[in-house]
Parts: sequence; C-alpha cells; structure tokens
Amino acid sequence: MNKDFIKNNQSGITIFISVLVLASVIILALAISDLVLRTSRSSKKIGLSEVAYYAAESSIEKALYQIEKNRTISGLSSSGNLSEITAATWDRTVSLITSYATDCDTLGSNEGICVETAGTINSSNTLHAKLDAGSSFQLDLDFTGMALPNNLQVSWSGSGKVVAYGSGGQLTDNNSPTNLNDLDANLYVFRIDNEDTSLIDFEIAPSSGADLPIGFNLTATGDYQDQQRVIETIRNNWQIY
Repeated sequence: MNKDFIKNNQSGITIFISVLVLASVIILALAISDLVLRTSRSSKKIGLSEVAYYAAESSIEKALYQIEKNRTISGLSSSGNLSEITAATWDRTVSLITSYATDCDTLGSNEGICVETAGTINSSNTLHAKLDAGSSFQLDLDFTGMALPNNLQVSWSGSGKVVAYGSGGQLTDNNSPTNLNDLDANLYVFRIDNEDTSLIDFEIAPSSGADLPIGFNLTATGDYQDQQRVIETIRNNWQIY
C-alpha cells in the first residue's frame, strides 16, 4: 500500500478527532455557561423573594403587636412599605373568624369546641365548649372594631361557673343560663369553668344580628421587584386549659 496514502489518511483522522474534541469542549462550555447564568438568575430571584417575604412578615408582626397593645383591629387592613427598603411594599387584610369546621357529633365526648353544624357560629348554629372535669374555656371579646352580637347566653347542666371581666366590672355566676349583655360596650373576656367530676357540654349562644367571632385571620402580601410572597396567620381568641 502507498505509504503517502496511509500518512494522509491518518492526518485526516487526526483532524476529524480534533474537531470532535473541540466541538465537545465548546458544547460543554456553553452548557456550563448556561447553567451559571440560570443559577445566577435563580439566586437573584431568591434574594428578591426573601425581601418580599420580609415585607409581608413585618406587616403581620406589626398588626399582631397593635392587636395585643391596643386591643383593636380598626385600621389594620391597609398597605405600606418597609422603612429600610421603600421599594418593598405590602398589602394586609384582617378579617374575623366566625366559623368552625368541627361539628359536635364528630367531637363526641372528647374535650374541645364544636358547633352543631360545621360553619358559621350564630344564633341558630351555636358554639359548644365541651370541658373535662377541672378544665376551663376562655374567649376574649375585648377588641374594638369587630362586629359582635348584642348578647351571649351560656347554658349547661352540672356544676359550672361563668366568670366575665369587662369595662362594666366583673360578673361571676354559677347559675345556668348565664347572660352576658351589651358585648360592644362591656368588651368581655369571659371564662367558663367545669367544677363537676365529669365532662360538661357548655352551649354558648349568641343573640341574632351578628356572628360570634373566635379569632382573626391576617393575610399579608409582600412585593419586591416582581417577586411576591404571601403569609397567612390565624390569631385564635379562645383557649382551653
């Protein structure tokens, strides 16, 4: 075989392999470059998203502070921005929780709160606090700016007690039913005590005209440079202890 032919053929193969290697290196470089760019964009978005989250979180914390300090929800549904990053804005809504998802048939003889039918708490769908012996239920209604029924009636069978603290003074009653009147004016915090030796079902019936609130729902949306984060927080106004 012609030696010049073999030499030229080998040279051609070498050039072909070199081209393949060079193409592979270029493709790999482009892939790495694209990955770096994507990661950079993603990292930037994460940073911007965190600022949006901070704006929403700051809004919620301010609202909770005002609720605890001033005992009001008036004016808390609003919008604003971060003082240190004015371009980071937030919108906040505060709404009353006037419904409950657990019905009394489902709760059975267990301790807890329930409603006759899962849904809104009102005069035709009353709230129940089922308390074990020695347990207490407390509901805070001492906040201004929320719609309240005019009156509440607490009924039970057994040895129980209602203790209410309001702007009109203290009320203590061991008799069923116990009535709490003029809720808007008296702004009651009231407690129900089970002084019996077994579970008691206390019925808490609001008068017609307004639903009974048992907490607040706070929702804040933070925005910063096209990034948006939403935080939702529930502040319950009741507890069993």
